[in-house]
Amino acid sequence: MNLDNISSNLIYEIQKAFFDERGEGARYRMVRIGVEYVEKELGKNLKDMDTLLDGLKKLGFVEDISFSEEDVLADIEVKGCAFKQVRDLFMDKGLQPLSCPVANIVMDYLEKQTGLSPERLPISREGNVCKVSLAKMATSDVVTE
Repeated sequence: MNLDNISSNLIYEIQKAFFDERGEGARYRMVRIGVEYVEKELGKNLKDMDTLLDGLKKLGFVEDISFSEEDVLADIEVKGCAFKQVRDLFMDKGLQPLSCPVANIVMDYLEKQTGLSPERLPISREGNVCKVSLAKMATSDVVTE
């Protein structure tokens, strides 16, 4: 077993133990995992979303990433995620990953830009690709349009 496999298995075991103890609520305690590291590496005041996405590639979090958004939903598509093994350990057991550092980092950026906290919806996978949707908080005028 190589170091990546060991690390991924240990991350999975830590998150699974936390989930076993706290249930779904544990997910809301892990929304900043990855944020501090990226802020240290890229800075806290990124120019725009493209700068953040390029930074995630340069740091080795992802091979490629795309982002799109509508009024109340944002979508992230990730190819070659560094956390794919952890994702698969959860999903192969019929569970959603407890934490997604890539989604956490994007959610933190969106929160800083809008002042509203998005929520990660279930992750779907297609081989080497993760699809993550974020429900953005909205005002009543957006919801009723």
